[in-house]
Amino acid sequence: MLIDIQASDPNPNTSAQLADTVADVMTELVADLERPLNAGVPAVQVRLVQPAPVPTDPSSPSMPSLATFGALGGLIIGAAIVVVRNSLDTAIRDTDTIVSATSAPNLGSIAFEPTIETSPLPISTNPRGRAAEAFRHVRTNLQFVDIDQENRVFAVTSSLPAEGKSTLTANLGLALAATGEPTLLIEADLRRPKLAELFGLEGSIGMTTVLTGQTHPSQAIQNWRGQLDVLASGQLPPNPSELLGSNAAKKLIADLRPRYRNILIDTPPILPVTDAAALSSAVDGVILVVSEKQTSIGQLRGSVDRLHSAKAIITGTVFTMVQRIGDKSGYYGGTYYQTEPSKIAKHNQQR
Repeated sequence: MLIDIQASDPNPNTSAQLADTVADVMTELVADLERPLNAGVPAVQVRLVQPAPVPTDPSSPSMPSLATFGALGGLIIGAAIVVVRNSLDTAIRDTDTIVSATSAPNLGSIAFEPTIETSPLPISTNPRGRAAEAFRHVRTNLQFVDIDQENRVFAVTSSLPAEGKSTLTANLGLALAATGEPTLLIEADLRRPKLAELFGLEGSIGMTTVLTGQTHPSQAIQNWRGQLDVLASGQLPPNPSELLGSNAAKKLIADLRPRYRNILIDTPPILPVTDAAALSSAVDGVILVVSEKQTSIGQLRGSVDRLHSAKAIITGTVFTMVQRIGDKSGYYGGTYYQTEPSKIAKHNQQR
């Protein structure tokens, strides 16, 4: 029977000496224990078969090696996690991605405002704030679209709900009206209307009552503070898609077009329902709202496919709910618009 003796030590020579010493001691111990009383041949004998060689390689990695391997392994695992996360995270985080997916210009970006729920019309309530300036920036870019066309009609939609399309429609309409251009907002979201609520107007009489012949358009259109006109949704119908795709809806838009320089139509999201696609043939173009970190690239491409299938023209996109860091945001940041009123007051006092 072979007995393998192993010894470990940081010094290779010492480890070999330890193994040889144990072999020598074990040989002597067995000889003493098995020495017969009559001085005969012992029944068990132990002899050294091979002295321990001096090792040339360590039996296990050293601590520096372990630390190096651990660091490399951590880097590899971290890189793998980043790659997997990026492959799974398909949220849209920049306008370049939007432009690439839609082949349409980006009209502007609207930063996320915590106060938008309680004050959804910053164009009116805080005209010198950053949000109001962002909406005016969208207005300016939109004014360069179809500049030769006297009367323009745009539908506003998004891929999914809660991306800010109604808020954009309301504030963009106010921004357009502020230039003196006659502007009309039409609430064509006949499933979850919000425009009338944003302006504090009556929503039971509006588009549906006009399309069903119950009311004349002039009786249903409401003026908001002498700034712009609003045609609310009216009573919610059981068949919104059929109603918006009807000849009556197209005729209504055609009849209202000569009276306004700008008509903005708030339509439902394009992916859950087909209402926006049904109405797209009656408008000059579609403004597609894209929300940061909520709209995925797949959803955006799906919306573009649906609009193209309906022969709709995507006039441009608006990037909403953009997260900004401090005052140095990607859109009209800083304290310029906050300090401007005080500068004006100081200037007036000096005069």
